[in-house]
Amino acid sequence: MDGKRERAVELFPSVLLSVLGVIQALAFELLWEEGLPGLARWRAIGAPATGMLQLAAVFEGGIVMWALYASLVLRLRWIPSVRDLAVPFVLGALQFTLVECMAPERLPGWFLVLAALFVSATLTNYAAYAAAARLEPPGGVPRSGQTLRSYAPSAAIVAVLLAFAALSRGSGPASTLVAVAMLATNAGMLIQLLVIRHYWRRDLQLGG
Repeated sequence: MDGKRERAVELFPSVLLSVLGVIQALAFELLWEEGLPGLARWRAIGAPATGMLQLAAVFEGGIVMWALYASLVLRLRWIPSVRDLAVPFVLGALQFTLVECMAPERLPGWFLVLAALFVSATLTNYAAYAAAARLEPPGGVPRSGQTLRSYAPSAAIVAVLLAFAALSRGSGPASTLVAVAMLATNAGMLIQLLVIRHYWRRDLQLGG
């Protein structure tokens, strides 16, 4: 590898994490300024628990995005592309939109944006493993994260979120079914964190 490529590979993690850190800070600031006051709208329709669950889901989603991207750039090495430099801004824009959709009347759109966020994160993960496999010697990159079949759970999550969007549109934001859907969304976020933790410990050989 020539000097310029080596420099790009070595500096890429620090540059990306710095940018992503700033974007996440802005997203959480927006959540504080827009999300918390928005709980009054949920109380007004008699569904404060759903509003709190939505707030928790957005917060957990930000942590998932940070943990996913940070774990990728710290575990894997690849030659960055312009796409890699743009991804944090795409994820950030989707997170900002997610916060802006935190209102009962926008709930179907909120689920759709969350589904788009999962699609973007999944494509980012797949592209990172593929690029790292091209750079590292055989056996240097775990291959289990690269098969399309291994992304079936992510595809299932996206399908469920799309179903939740249709459900919230049909039954209304104050329904018990929507509250259950929001609870399931939070559970999905926690499961994603456990999956990220699993790959982190596996790739760094940290044990169980």
